[in-house]
Amino acid sequence: SLLATDTSKDVRCAVLEVLAVSKRALPVVFERTYDEKDEVRREAYHWLMSRCEPRHLSISSRVALLSNGLRDRADKVRRQCTELLCESWLPSVGGDAVAFLKLLDVEGDVETAELVLKAALAHTEPRGTRATTAASELRDTLRRAVDLTASGADAAQRDADADEGFKLAAESAV
Repeated sequence: SLLATDTSKDVRCAVLEVLAVSKRALPVVFERTYDEKDEVRREAYHWLMSRCEPRHLSISSRVALLSNGLRDRADKVRRQCTELLCESWLPSVGGDAVAFLKLLDVEGDVETAELVLKAALAHTEPRGTRATTAASELRDTLRRAVDLTASGADAAQRDADADEGFKLAAESAV
């Protein structure tokens, strides 16, 4: 495949632009999110945004894509990953953050869930404003998500986890 072997980033980007959705395409696109060139990684996230719903991927793939994309060294890749999250994947579950967090299995990776919520909050809040109402809603959402997905966990630990997630999100929103 040209996508995996061509040395030109322009060719790899062009292939991603026209690549059709298939079971064989998903792993190849997933691999391009680790490409050495920022432009190819950004294009891979754009492909996912325009052609792939979160339910098409395994939980581990969803978590890896968002975790890596939101932590990418290139700002344009982080922005594209945030767009994937906020403009494609969240709307695919009706904008319900709790339902989306269930798709990420927050019990298994609370750190990524917090990262996702912070990115979504930052994407929807105007820069430079205090997001106290949104932060309060985030706290409630995080608590509901933890309550819904962490069955059998100690309630005090769930509250501590939710409070920690709220503190981190509030700090990044200010």
